Amino acid sequence: MKMDRNGLDLEARAYLEEADARNQAPLISFGREEAGRLRNEINAEILKLLGPPVNSVSVREVRVPGFQEDITLRIYSPPADGPFGIFFYIHGGGFVIGNLETHDRTCANICKNAGSVVVSVDYHLAPEHPFPVPLEDCYSAFRWITEHTGELKGKDGLIAVGGDSAGGNLTAALTLLARDRGVRKIGYQILIYPAVDFFNQDTESIRLFTEGFGLTLDDAIWFSDCYLPDKGDQRNPLASPLLAEDLSGLPPAHVITAGYDILRDGGRSYAEKLRLAGVPVTETCYENQIHGFLNYDGIIRAAYGAFEDIAVKLKEFFG
Repeated sequence: MKMDRNGLDLEARAYLEEADARNQAPLISFGREEAGRLRNEINAEILKLLGPPVNSVSVREVRVPGFQEDITLRIYSPPADGPFGIFFYIHGGGFVIGNLETHDRTCANICKNAGSVVVSVDYHLAPEHPFPVPLEDCYSAFRWITEHTGELKGKDGLIAVGGDSAGGNLTAALTLLARDRGVRKIGYQILIYPAVDFFNQDTESIRLFTEGFGLTLDDAIWFSDCYLPDKGDQRNPLASPLLAEDLSGLPPAHVITAGYDILRDGGRSYAEKLRLAGVPVTETCYENQIHGFLNYDGIIRAAYGAFEDIAVKLKEFFG
């Protein structure tokens, strides 16, 4: 059974109807060798959906060592002197698209609302850089942040990490990687409609929203093919965190899901598995929203409610 769009937020429904009218070829019809061209085209479309710039925060960039090559971090800082809590943000985009620009408004709004430093990472993308390069880039960025908290006007102590979609996947994987490497510097994680399981494609939300609601199952398969060319990696918990046998000792989590999203049930299942492992978890489901709505703040006003939701959680953590 497939769902209709009657229960959707009106602005989300209007976005989907406009996307229908464009009648674009599905991602799965393209080969991986075309990812670079598609990346540029899709990123340009995302930029058209962003809300107005946030002028009340300062922004600068630094180049830091990545896993194999240098990467860029964009640092958003409140106007005060600090010290501030530090929120490390990892953008989404199926590991293939997205960059510092596509998630600029998300990071700037969180910085403004939470009064914390936000550091966004421009990690290397698949298929040119498949698993585990994006994850290891994020780990390298995380280590740089923890070693430069003074330069960032950050508070001493633990940092928070978070991300949306593929960035939610990388956030969850980063907490596992940091725990297993003995680096106990992450105190809080925010997972925004995260992709947590590349192996199981038979959840209720996948069956209900497999097409017609933005991110389709075929899109997810195409992204997976780009990120995980070795199908055996689908079972690796650093690629599919929901399959991790041991989630104990991970930082407290806030999990955000969207009601009309194929990834909804995976996010809920991961939240429950964290809870069963003794990890404190809170959840918010935006019941009438679609995958990716935080990126559409120029046309879907509910994004601003989500920015505030995230800011409230960060304020609670940073104190």
